[in-house]
Amino acid sequence: MSLPIVPITTANLKTVKRLEIIVPSVELRKVLETLDRLGVKGYSILRNVSGKGDRGTTACDMDVDGACNDYVLAVCDESQELAVLSEIYPIVKRFGGICLTSEAKWLMHSGPNW
Repeated sequence: MSLPIVPITTANLKTVKRLEIIVPSVELRKVLETLDRLGVKGYSILRNVSGKGDRGTTACDMDVDGACNDYVLAVCDESQELAVLSEIYPIVKRFGGICLTSEAKWLMHSGPNW
């Protein structure tokens, strides 16, 4: 059985701020606590992210706890963006990582009420 095709209109789209946060794994808990406290409703986490930045290369194939980064994808309202950035900044400044924001369109659907 195939799913019905539903026409998409602007009523189905909500403008949000997309947050992409990459931090050392040992700092992930602080980031998630911050998002929860500031009312960011949900997020996805990708663990063991490797990459290269101003502090060098991070390779997750080493046998060292905490040597990896984690990636958090979240969305928030524009009114929450600066509060989130203000609290994430000290983490990435001290421990490394990156935080990006951009405008995105969220395809809304009926589901659980947040």
